[in-house]
Amino acid sequence: MTDQTKKKSSLIHNKTPFRKSIFLKLLISIIVAGILINILVIMFFRSIFRSAQTGILSKNLNQYVQYIIRDLGSPPSFDKAFIKSKELSIQIRYESKSNSWSTSKNVFTLKEINTFKDFNINNSYFKRRQFIKVVPAEEGYLIFQLNLSRHRAEPDQTRIIILILFLSLILIGVYITIKRILKPIKLINQGVNEIISGNLDHQIKISSKDELGNLTFTFNKMTQQIKNMIYSKQQLLLNVSHELRSPITRMKISLEFLNNQKIKSNLKEDINEMEKMVTEIIETERLNSQYGQLNLQSQNIIQIIQEVISNMNNNPPGIILQTSEASLYLSLDRDRIITVFKNILDNALRYSSHQSDPIEISLQNDDNNLKVFIKDYGQGIPQNDLPYIFEPFYRVDKSRSKKTGGYGLGMSICLKIMKEHGGAIDISNNDSNGITVCLHFPKYMNTY
Repeated sequence: MTDQTKKKSSLIHNKTPFRKSIFLKLLISIIVAGILINILVIMFFRSIFRSAQTGILSKNLNQYVQYIIRDLGSPPSFDKAFIKSKELSIQIRYESKSNSWSTSKNVFTLKEINTFKDFNINNSYFKRRQFIKVVPAEEGYLIFQLNLSRHRAEPDQTRIIILILFLSLILIGVYITIKRILKPIKLINQGVNEIISGNLDHQIKISSKDELGNLTFTFNKMTQQIKNMIYSKQQLLLNVSHELRSPITRMKISLEFLNNQKIKSNLKEDINEMEKMVTEIIETERLNSQYGQLNLQSQNIIQIIQEVISNMNNNPPGIILQTSEASLYLSLDRDRIITVFKNILDNALRYSSHQSDPIEISLQNDDNNLKVFIKDYGQGIPQNDLPYIFEPFYRVDKSRSKKTGGYGLGMSICLKIMKEHGGAIDISNNDSNGITVCLHFPKYMNTY
């Protein structure tokens, strides 16, 4: 897995919108459900109180009305009505052809009541929080009116608050439970990222025996199988490479006895290419093994670059080191860092024309790390091929011609060496033509 691919993968995960988070969806769903439940509970209780209030008052007041009618006598007495009005907080009006009186000026008249919608003289009537009852009396009608706002049964606010609190706690508990149940999904996602980064030793802890636990077990098994498959292929390639060394050596010895110089030259070139490939394969695997540990020593990286340049500067278009630094010491494995610079500069020379500008090497020494830039003005790399340039055996030229490059192992080896040093390597196309390779050396390696 290349750094370019890992960066893309990291960006994808970091820029994942919140609307795609299953945990956020669950949280929002539970919050919305909680709000709706609380609203429904409040509306339900209000409806119950209103219904109970209306039904109970209607029944009780009809009975009170009958008692009051008997107490008022026949014809109804205003004095008795006035006393009952004060005692029961109910307003009474009497209307007949010969007499009319009212205990309060706010009592609706019979004429007004007859204009009310759906009014039925045989039933109680509710109007603007007013209980109204019209009863036929001697030679007229008695009108009873009660202001319900003064007698309304208020719900127990404390109990409603406690109910809402408990409902909210239940919903929070449900969310925590769901989050715990779905925790393996988060662990599996982290495991996938570990595999993408190349850590095939990563195993996810199985925390449940349900479907997600089975998925976690399957994921661990798959990772182990992938690791075994890759290891088997690497071992096969390494074993074949080792076995090829002896035949190649015998071929080189036999080649010296060949008289035809043209055939001898062609065969020698092919054998040297084969030997180079075998050496690169073995070196790649050695870097992965426990025997590939670095031999770190304090080295002047400026001197190393100058040494590599002096051995390659005879090849056009040439190499220029642009720095005012005379020495910069880092803790490095000298031979392997030389391999990195040789591979990169060899590629830069190969893909640059003789007429192009010289290859430029520059340094940027900041607080975090040392960056070495190697810039050429060659043909560059197609943008689609950049993410795969560090893959073993990957080549831009799909024909894999010997004239256009080696076997695709050079940059893979460079990446491994830089990682072993705790650094990194990036490749990008220039604005005009050619590419720039950036080598990152961590600052903690500075021993100067």
